[in-house]
Amino acid sequence: MGREGDPEDARGAVLVLTESGWSEIRRAAPLHVESVRRHFIDLLSRAQIEVLGDVAETVAATSTWGGKSDASGRGGDDQVADRGELAPAA
Repeated sequence: MGREGDPEDARGAVLVLTESGWSEIRRAAPLHVESVRRHFIDLLSRAQIEVLGDVAETVAATSTWGGKSDASGRGGDDQVADRGELAPAA
């Protein structure tokens, strides 16, 4: 990893992946994919994988990553209760 100045905000920094970092990701990726398949995907039925896909699409559609909020403009923060548990959506 490397750190560079943020061209849009002089107060910040941007982390960048170096060439050696990319090499490590390329080296580790096949092992990671095989492990996820063996320990996760291969344990699920086709129906479970389809449900997981539906769940992932819903989460992605309402994600606040990158400063984007969901369609309501709430950003999802209102679903976390004071005790740190998920509260029902309003």
